Amino acid sequence: MPTPRRNFEDFHFYHIYNRGNHREAVYHDARDYEKFLWMLRDAAAEHSVTVAAYCLMPNHFHLLLRQDGRGSIQKCMTSLALGYVKYYNKHYGQVGHIFQGRYRDRYVRDNADLMNLSRYIHLNPVGIRGIDEYEWSSYRAYLGEPNRFCDPSAVMRLTDIGPHNYAIFCNSRKNSELPGGQATE
Repeated sequence: MPTPRRNFEDFHFYHIYNRGNHREAVYHDARDYEKFLWMLRDAAAEHSVTVAAYCLMPNHFHLLLRQDGRGSIQKCMTSLALGYVKYYNKHYGQVGHIFQGRYRDRYVRDNADLMNLSRYIHLNPVGIRGIDEYEWSSYRAYLGEPNRFCDPSAVMRLTDIGPHNYAIFCNSRKNSELPGGQATE
């Protein structure tokens, strides 16, 4: 029986996430992380999806995506998942699923939710190392560093917050008013 189609709305943000089957690692070295990110970039471009934030952890990923006009998050994610599983299985001499199941998604309700979700995504590596040093996240792009894989302006332009205040916001880890102003509705 086919998997039901998901209905993503154009120009809305979604939190997309998944983890390794049996909570096992899906990225073992820099090559795996890079391969996933390059595949994400290509799939997003092909299917008119904006990658607004990401964080890849050893056994899971978090993405903040926006489906642009005539775009398709569903096709983007199908292309990404199939491509990465094919790469992974060939590279590691395995067969079958590497992810726990189909990716999950959550609709982002408003701009405050958007900011809190971007912070949640960027704080994922806190147990591994500082978010400033973690290389498999878009956090440094939010601080102004160039990034090949995402467009933080898709989130940042919706608020009155700049890179410095975004860093303060992430480091505060509280769901209170954003420094420099609140997220606009």
